[in-house]
Amino acid sequence: MVNTRMISECGFYEIFNFAKEKYGVEWNPANDLFFKTGILRYRTIHEVHPAEMPSYFDFKFEKSSDISAEQLAAMKPIEKARIILLAFGEANGVTHSLMVDCT
Repeated sequence: MVNTRMISECGFYEIFNFAKEKYGVEWNPANDLFFKTGILRYRTIHEVHPAEMPSYFDFKFEKSSDISAEQLAAMKPIEKARIILLAFGEANGVTHSLMVDCT
């Protein structure tokens, strides 16, 4: 798939929709993954840095988007949230920071 979109801001719902489409993560579980783990902060416009997140993992994959839904399901919640955010960033050409509107 050719990447033709580059973003620097989005709404949290775009990340949640991506989680549903790519990994089958429904809205309420996505809400728990991102807000209960602190990856996103509810009722704020929150800056995240997907490009820095690979350092949190010992990847066996070239890109986080190579991780399957089954592999994601076996991970801890905070790791799931980071992987989804990384894959979202890869899919949307995020190179540095991403402003996420969680209001």
